[in-house]
Order: sequence, then C-alpha cells, then structure tokens
Amino acid sequence: MRRGIRVYALLILLLLALAIFNARYFYNVIWGPFPLDPRALASAQLSDFGENYFVTVQGDDILHSGFIKRTIQSANVNNFFVLFIGSRALLVEAKANALDRHVTGEIKPIPPDIRAQIIGEIETTLPKLQGAFLPFMLKATDSRMLGWVEMILGGALFGFATMNLFKSARKIK
Repeated sequence: MRRGIRVYALLILLLLALAIFNARYFYNVIWGPFPLDPRALASAQLSDFGENYFVTVQGDDILHSGFIKRTIQSANVNNFFVLFIGSRALLVEAKANALDRHVTGEIKPIPPDIRAQIIGEIETTLPKLQGAFLPFMLKATDSRMLGWVEMILGGALFGFATMNLFKSARKIK
C-alpha cells in the first residue's frame, strides 16, 4: 500500500514539475496568439516579447525568399519568406508554399546558419535590404494543438493519480 502512495505522489510531483517547467508554453497555447503592433515591431528586440512569443503580425507585403529547408529525417520542407513591415523585414519560416500578409507563429532567435545563408544572401543580392531585417524570425506553425492534447492528457493523468493516491491513503487507515 505504501508503495502505491509513493508511486502516485511521485507521479503527481512529476506532472506538477512538468507543468511549471512548461508554464510559458502553456500560457501561449491558452491565451495566444497575441497581436503585434507593426509600428512597435519595427524597433523590437527578442527580449521585448517576454511571455508572449506566439504572435500574429500583419505586414505590408510578403515575398518568397527562394530558400527552402529540408530535413532528411522527417522529409519536412520549410519555405522562407520575407514579410515587409514598413521599412523593416521579418524572416518567416513556414511549411506552406504561399503565405498571406497576416502571419501567425512563434517568435524565435535566428540561427546563425540561417542568418548567414539566407539573410546574408538576400542582403548581398538586394543591398537596399541591408540592415532591414529584424533580429528575430517568425516560425509560422500552429503548435497549439499538441499543447492542448498535452494539457488534456496531463490533466487526466493528474486526476487519475490524485484519485488513486487518496484511495491508497484511505486503505492504510
């Protein structure tokens, strides 16, 4: 009996630790996407987003950059777009072949290889874009479905463990 109590208590603590560790992610799943003001975005830094990293932004124009990324393991193909917002440019990575000027996704730092290969090539080809790119990118994927599934399954497992913890504790008395 005491072993069952320990197992359920450990499971509850593990689920609570996972929820606390992923609190920012779950916050964005529940409350996002957060609308971004294009004027404020022009001077924004990655640190300005705080907890709100799952966003929606409206640009003036969007163009395919001509670059794609293939992952051999999963056979995924992602396209890179340039979203123009006033005089600034935002690099957007998406599975889609075409995007609207209204884009939703996660704000992420630009990996050095992507900065060098894609942004570097664009700035070399189109010198007027030199320095126009924002210091972050938008990964246009809606990963909220997985978050909702995780919360539902985690909540059910938490309820199961809590119920069985109390059942085991009553049997000892």
